[in-house]
Amino acid sequence: MGNNNRLKMTGRVLTLALSAVLGILPLGRVWAQESGLGNGAMASQPGQTAQDLTNLSLESLAGLNVVVTSSAKKAESLRDATSAIFVITQEDIQRSGALHLADLLRMVPGLLVSRVDGSQWAITARGFNSLYNNKMLVLVDGRSAYQTDFGGVNWDELDLMLGDIDRIEVIRGPGGTLWGSNAVNGIINIITKDSKISQGVYATSLTGSNGVDMAALRYGGKLGEDLFYRLYAKTEDQGPFQESDASNAQDNWTSQRAGFRMDWHPEKDDLTLEGDYQLGNIYVPGGDFNASTLQTVFGVDDTVDRDADILAHWTHHFSESSDAELLLYYDHIYLSVPTGQNTLLDTLDAELQNRFLLNDWNEVTWGLDVRNVSDDYNTPTSSYYNPEQASLSTYGAFLQDKLTLVPDRLYLTAGTKLENNPYTGYEWQPTGRLLWTPDKTNSLWAAVSRTVRVPSRSEDDVTFYLAAPVTTPSALYLALQGNPNLKVEDIVAYEAGYRTNLTPQLALDLAGFCDRYYSVITTGFTFFSYPNYPPTPQPINGNFLGLGQATNADGGVIYGAELSLKWDPLDSVQAALAYTYNGYDSTLNSVSNIFSGDPPPHNIVDGRLSWAVTPQLRLNTSLYWVDASFINDPMGQFNGVVQPYAVWDLGMTWKSGAGWEVSVWGQDLEGTHAEASSFLDDSQPVPAVYGQLTARY
Repeated sequence: MGNNNRLKMTGRVLTLALSAVLGILPLGRVWAQESGLGNGAMASQPGQTAQDLTNLSLESLAGLNVVVTSSAKKAESLRDATSAIFVITQEDIQRSGALHLADLLRMVPGLLVSRVDGSQWAITARGFNSLYNNKMLVLVDGRSAYQTDFGGVNWDELDLMLGDIDRIEVIRGPGGTLWGSNAVNGIINIITKDSKISQGVYATSLTGSNGVDMAALRYGGKLGEDLFYRLYAKTEDQGPFQESDASNAQDNWTSQRAGFRMDWHPEKDDLTLEGDYQLGNIYVPGGDFNASTLQTVFGVDDTVDRDADILAHWTHHFSESSDAELLLYYDHIYLSVPTGQNTLLDTLDAELQNRFLLNDWNEVTWGLDVRNVSDDYNTPTSSYYNPEQASLSTYGAFLQDKLTLVPDRLYLTAGTKLENNPYTGYEWQPTGRLLWTPDKTNSLWAAVSRTVRVPSRSEDDVTFYLAAPVTTPSALYLALQGNPNLKVEDIVAYEAGYRTNLTPQLALDLAGFCDRYYSVITTGFTFFSYPNYPPTPQPINGNFLGLGQATNADGGVIYGAELSLKWDPLDSVQAALAYTYNGYDSTLNSVSNIFSGDPPPHNIVDGRLSWAVTPQLRLNTSLYWVDASFINDPMGQFNGVVQPYAVWDLGMTWKSGAGWEVSVWGQDLEGTHAEASSFLDDSQPVPAVYGQLTARY
């Protein structure tokens, strides 16, 4: 970019100025009320009327009156939630300075967010972090972003417009009873704004010293008394990171995205229809190993990623305590690389849910769901699926009952989900949850749950080949093989939590957990030495140096505590602090590795501070610190430690009275650092400055 040098110099000056301002200026006046950030903070997801969730003050967002929907699949106060749940509001998003959805999640207590390279993140809660974390369910307005072919989430495929997100509800811990398999260590539920509250024009553009450029445009309108819509488009270029030797990592990527949403709100119904299309180009440096020729072609791999989805969600409200919902969606993913490897993945999902009062002390929620995943793998060089094409369906039903034991004081929730998956058949996922609310400012809960993680298609029937890391007279390579006899990963989780408003300005949320993992799917290697290399099956030639196969192993225990504090000492100042401690036993340490996921770091700290200096000017800063993470490699090549690292961001936002907004942010100001295992990638983010201009009409 032609203006990079000017941006870098400006960024250094602004960073020093902002640091000084945060340290010496007197406290300013309230800014959120003048800017309108407090309006519409909790707008509805499909199935909840906008009026139900938009009348919350800024003060209530810091306490127990936040409305959530992920914990019980209905709208309820955070005070009544029987899970470790945290809400990222639109105010939090605007004050974060984050450019991507994944980076927002650093503010969630208990969540480990590691940037692997320019386009990839490793995100988990409570252990087993890996590039494709297979134990966290990610949803966008009810549509699952969890890909069953490899088990995990491609975060670059979720390049959403952050201004269209209403809130993100993050549950740490199991949610299989309501949400099904793979909701083991947590659920990330991204809820976008009702188009009723995203009317008018929204336009934003930014450019940065690290090669990032982004522009987005949204328009919202009205077609009738109760029918609203919005259209949007977004384009982004992300510059490369750097290697540990300060060279160019060549991992830049581009993304173009467009979509729409329509919301219809007649008297007793809510209907949402939305769709998205995204085209991405991801540049991955390194070698492409061709197993048929036993040759590695080095260069930059340009992966084309085309994604499309369409979703419909209808809710009928029989009364305040009874409703029915129907969710339908179709998701399409197409990946292509220059070597001729293509992947096609189509998902069709239907879900039905009904909630009603059986009597004055029994609230029953039940539901049915079916999902079909059809795939086609044309991967002739480095991996082989057997069969190459498959159409696999999963069926499920759940029932949950909330019993009032003592009115307004003591509640018991019990339920289970029965699910039939194509790999292990029928699986039960029960839970029991107890809630005690002694008064309006205190809430205590406890839960015990069983949940499962289903094997992925890759773990079941793929053979993947890698170049051998040695030079020998024979043609050698490594191979990873699936296992059709795998069992589900079985997790029993014990949790307890306490929430309170210590003062009207200070809220505390504390959760403790102890998770026992059984039958964790991992990879064990057998190595061979010359001249005893076993031959390989056709059509591949050569010999095995090492053979790894997916297998089940005893998982061990992870335990810990998560603390979150929100403090608004003045109308103009909002502060938040989160601390997480994780511990684990030696059994888990031995089964965790670069394939199943690494053990969690013992300590994670996140702090945020936002200060309205004037009604127009707001300063924001955040610091995210992660303790050392230990890496176990079953091949014995990459054992080691990811050193402790910190992520420090600092920014300011100025709003005019005419709908214009200017922001300047410095990111990763602590310096270049590694956040993930060098086995995954050697890329490192570098300090950067960007400027952003936004208009709202």
